[in-house]
Amino acid sequence: MEETAVVPSLDVTMIEGQEPPLPEQVTIESFDGSTRERAVTWNLDGISFENSLFRNIQVTGSIEGSELTASANVFVIPDNPEYMIDCANPDSEAFERVTDMAGSKLMQDTADQEKTDSSTWGYVSVPGTDVERKSNAGTGTYETGWYALGGKEIAYQMTLPEGSHKITLGFNDWWGQHDDRPMTVYAKVNDGEEIKLCDVPAPKQELVQVSGTVELDAESLVTVTVTSAGSKDPILSWMTAE
Repeated sequence: MEETAVVPSLDVTMIEGQEPPLPEQVTIESFDGSTRERAVTWNLDGISFENSLFRNIQVTGSIEGSELTASANVFVIPDNPEYMIDCANPDSEAFERVTDMAGSKLMQDTADQEKTDSSTWGYVSVPGTDVERKSNAGTGTYETGWYALGGKEIAYQMTLPEGSHKITLGFNDWWGQHDDRPMTVYAKVNDGEEIKLCDVPAPKQELVQVSGTVELDAESLVTVTVTSAGSKDPILSWMTAE
C-alpha cells in the first residue's frame, strides 16, 4: 500500500549548462522490504539552474501510478574548471565532486592552500593578519570562507595557461543584515596593472555569484583581489577559473 512505502530522495550532480541527469525511474521501497521501479516525470517548470554553482536545488517528480512524490537535490558544478577553490574549507565536498568529473583538468589536488614560492596557486592574504576563516557550523561551499580584517583585502594567485579564462566568485554574507557590503574584484597579470574584473552587489541575505574574464598571451600568474566598495570589509566563499 502507498501509505506503507517511501521514495528515497536522490542526490545528483549537474554540470553547469547541461541538463540535470535525473533518472527516468525511481525505486519505491515498501516497509515490508520489497521494492518496485516506477517511471517518474520531473517537474522542472519554473526552476532555473543559472548562476547556481555549488548550490543544492531541490526538484520533485510525479510517479506513474502512485500518489507518492519523488524528490532530488541537484548540485551544480562548473564545466571542467582549471581551479575550484573552496575558501578555507579543506573538507570540501564540492571540490571532491569536481575532482570526480571524467577527464578533470583541475590544476590542484586540494580545495585551498597558501601560495608559496614553490606552489602555482593559493591565497596570499595572511590568516590572522589580513583575513580570518568563517564557518557557519558546516562544510558547505557557501557556509565557509574568508572575511577580511580592518580594511584589508582578500587575494589569491593562480598560474593559468595562455588563452581566455572565466573567473567566477561566490559570496555569502554570513551575518546577513548588511546592505553596505558591496565589493569590487580586481585582476592583475604578472606584475602588470590591476584591472577591474567585476562588481559584487551587497550579498545581504542572498547568495551571490559573479564572473569576469582575463585574456592571457602566455602562461601567467594572475592575482585576483576582492576589495570593499562600501563600509564593510570584503568576504569570499569560493572561486573558480575556467
